[in-house]
Amino acid sequence: MACVFLFRHGETALNKKTGASSERIRGWVDVPLDDKGKREAVALGAEYANSGATRIYTSDFQRATIPAMQIAKGIASTGRQVPLIKAKELRPWNLGILHGKEVDKVIDLMNKCIENPDVVIPQGESFDSYRMRYLPFLAGLLRQAESSSGPILAVTHSRNIQLARAWDKGGRKPDFSFDLQRMNDYRDEVPPGGHVELKP
Repeated sequence: MACVFLFRHGETALNKKTGASSERIRGWVDVPLDDKGKREAVALGAEYANSGATRIYTSDFQRATIPAMQIAKGIASTGRQVPLIKAKELRPWNLGILHGKEVDKVIDLMNKCIENPDVVIPQGESFDSYRMRYLPFLAGLLRQAESSSGPILAVTHSRNIQLARAWDKGGRKPDFSFDLQRMNDYRDEVPPGGHVELKP
């Protein structure tokens, strides 16, 4: 039995707090990695070259695909080739009109939308739509890991990792319900380029 590593993509210009400006919502904006994020991606490739990974999945946004490609390149440098699979299911929550807004100014609204998960954010999607797109896919990765000879890697986004943790804390129920308090607790947020490990 192997495990699933969920990676958060590296830093982008919208991750930074600069001066009076706070971190901004990235969501479905296909913002590229900044120079630091690119260095983080190269470092991941070197760190996981000998991980024994059997598959790499990635969100189809470039800030995730670049780290995934670097990991695949690192593994290839050891003489192994592993599938690299883009999956829209690994996209973050589509926050529509909130894209580009300062996180500090919209976080209360986002939390209300999580508490009322059928509310559709204009030009985006409801939290329920996001949850039921992402968590069944993650459950499928965990099932794959049960019979895998090595870990399965997935490069995704901050909120996806939060939701994975919240589903895990809620007991990984088949209805994909989750622990609301864990979902909204960002005190131990995984930093850009970081990861969590999930065992089947």
